[in-house]
Amino acid sequence: MTKDEMMKSVFWYCVDILNSVSSWLGVTYEELNIWLFVVAHPALTIFLLVLLWMQRSAHYRHLKFLMLKEATSA
Repeated sequence: MTKDEMMKSVFWYCVDILNSVSSWLGVTYEELNIWLFVVAHPALTIFLLVLLWMQRSAHYRHLKFLMLKEATSA
């Protein structure tokens, strides 16, 4: 199986899954596609980027605190 054939196979498998889920939810394939890839995915990406930024800020605040603590004790 070539890479192109494999990608086509995976794509059509995902389309079949979306079709099954959309019929189970009672929406169209297009509506489900919009909800997943225009609403949910960007929202999740933005949420994770904000979470990463908050963790990184907390990490640097902690490092700054440790450096100040070390400088005052020496």
